Amino acid sequence: MAGIWSARLTRRTGIVGTAVLLYGGGVLACAALALTAAPLPSIWAILTLRLCNTLCQPFLMELQNKQVTTPHRATALSVHAMFIDGVGVGTNLAFGALAEINLARSFWLGGGICLTGLLLFIIWYKLRPRA
Repeated sequence: MAGIWSARLTRRTGIVGTAVLLYGGGVLACAALALTAAPLPSIWAILTLRLCNTLCQPFLMELQNKQVTTPHRATALSVHAMFIDGVGVGTNLAFGALAEINLARSFWLGGGICLTGLLLFIIWYKLRPRA
């Protein structure tokens, strides 16, 4: 339900500001989960992760829709979705395997993925063609 606030957040903070808030929130939440076993900070970190994910979905869909300019729009969006789903399957397997070994390392992996996502987003944003 919180996804309806994504557009308002983006209008207020800008595209890069929104990315920094959402990806940065994911990094901080994963670090908190990796560093603590206390219930209250863990609950807040999980809620932060869920909120960042919920706000990020409409934000990323909007950016993806703006990026696709081909006349075969539906095909391009389907290919993007398949790629994203494939990456999701791979990361889920990595999280599961790592969590069996050490749960904290799994959370660090999540933080690293969020940080990598933020860095790749900033590089993409700076190099994208201006409309």
